[in-house]
Amino acid sequence: MKKQATPNPRENEKKRHHFIPITYLEGFTNHQGRVEVYFADKGGSPQPIAPAQIAFRKFYYSQPTPEGGRDNNILEDLFSSEVEQFWPSAREAARKDGIDPKAWSHLYLMVASLRARVPATRELIESALAAQVRGITAKLDREGRLPPTPDGLEDIWSKIDVSIDPHQSIHAMPAILQSTNSVIMDLGFEVLHNRTSTPFITSDNPVCFYDPRQPNTKQLPYNLDRKPVRAELQFPIDSWTMLRGKTALKSHQGSQGPFSRTITDESVVRRFNRCTARYAYRMSFACDRSSDSMIARFADHSPVLRSDWVRVEGGDLFWMQTEFGPRPTLPKWRDN
Repeated sequence: MKKQATPNPRENEKKRHHFIPITYLEGFTNHQGRVEVYFADKGGSPQPIAPAQIAFRKFYYSQPTPEGGRDNNILEDLFSSEVEQFWPSAREAARKDGIDPKAWSHLYLMVASLRARVPATRELIESALAAQVRGITAKLDREGRLPPTPDGLEDIWSKIDVSIDPHQSIHAMPAILQSTNSVIMDLGFEVLHNRTSTPFITSDNPVCFYDPRQPNTKQLPYNLDRKPVRAELQFPIDSWTMLRGKTALKSHQGSQGPFSRTITDESVVRRFNRCTARYAYRMSFACDRSSDSMIARFADHSPVLRSDWVRVEGGDLFWMQTEFGPRPTLPKWRDN
């Protein structure tokens, strides 16, 4: 009697965790089914790559289990079942101005998830946690609660590398989702149909929002701290369709779905693409090469964290905001 092979549960584990879904990138492919990928840290010409072969990291959403192991599927399965499988129909509805409440909920879920799950957001959270560790350590040193530092290294605690367990930035996702939801609920929306010869581009950080009252040179990504809050949001749906949110549209929208507008002016498309390129983190994506120079122009800067500890009466205050600046290189976390 032939002995049956024992199933190996590891064979069904998902190793490639796509922080930008394959189904989303399929909206930006060329006629060969490939997307032009611009690597911000490498420069040079883009590479045509199939969506399934890009925008992933191994075990990026893996979760520790109570038994001491690791679950590599739970978040990937959640994204797939709750967001990604509905995206093709939502994208088609936007293209055809057929956005009903169901399609809108799927559009909203994609926007919210791609604000929370991408490396640009997760690394910003990890940078904030590292800055907090350095600040607290420096405070303990000032209070004499740490061993004396060697001569000439009095400010060592502000310069040390601090590695953060990446799982901590997964814990921050619900808070990011909640804050994104607050922004979305304050906006009215329109779907923009691009009828020019210049397609929309997208990136590995495709959700952009900002305070439109600030000039471009002073705009801070995701910073809406002025009262009353005014915001604009843009999210490329595919190469020829854009979701745009504006506070000014909220009062006119009522209970109906997003408005629809056609763009025939290439300068308007370039303005949207310029914003997308500024918010890109390490990769930009396009269906053709028409935006090469614009993408290259913003390749060295992305939304990053600026933080500091401020001495105030009664203690220390940790202050932070996002700005456009050089991307950090985070120390690699090494677990046991």
